[in-house]
Amino acid sequence: ENIKIKGKKVDVCQWSQGSTSGESKKLGAGPSGSLCQYSTSTISYA
Repeated sequence: ENIKIKGKKVDVCQWSQGSTSGESKKLGAGPSGSLCQYSTSTISYA
């Protein structure tokens, strides 16, 4: 399955740790086993 994103390059999937004092802390992004199941070869930007 292919994914086409129109516009600027963005993280397709990212994960973070919640925080009680404001913004969450980004822990990672991209394909990752059980969290984000896709291949970078299926992503294209228009």
